[in-house]
Amino acid sequence: MPKISSLKYYAVAKGEKTEIFTSWKECKEYVNDIKDKLNVWTDGYCKRNGLSDAIGGIGVFFGDKDFRNLSERLPGEQQTNNYAEIYAAIRALEICDKNENLIINTDSIYVINSHNIKKPKKIFDLVNKFNDLIKKRKGKTYLKHVKGHSNIYENEQTDRLTYLGSKNPDVELILPERKNTIKDYFK
Repeated sequence: MPKISSLKYYAVAKGEKTEIFTSWKECKEYVNDIKDKLNVWTDGYCKRNGLSDAIGGIGVFFGDKDFRNLSERLPGEQQTNNYAEIYAAIRALEICDKNENLIINTDSIYVINSHNIKKPKKIFDLVNKFNDLIKKRKGKTYLKHVKGHSNIYENEQTDRLTYLGSKNPDVELILPERKNTIKDYFK
């Protein structure tokens, strides 16, 4: 007879948002906070991804007719899909109040996997900025993966915003230098 895994899962199966957790503590926090969380949807798009003439756009969607909805051209020379995805999540974090509990809904596994990475191997400037912004928040930040192109209304609206953003004029990306330790700020 095969051995049954001792790993336990806890699921939120009903309600506006469903999720699976590996600890009861995390599940309970999620359920207790769910009423006080702001949902934002992010996406990145890159036409001709990986080629020298690639053009990217980002979208951030809060809801219909919400003034915070955002459609922008991906700034800088590096125009890739992953760059656009992480940049969209950064823009969402910049827009939201730092005190709000936040759920970032994304169809990007890259964004999900970039959370809490200490020394990223790729796109390190944006991955570090993404994690720095999350650490600076007073409200909790949750990342939720949603299946792309699966007729989820909010995700489809975000896709539309990314495409429109790619049609905007080119912009320059300027990131401040990241310091490694607090002492580096006083040199």
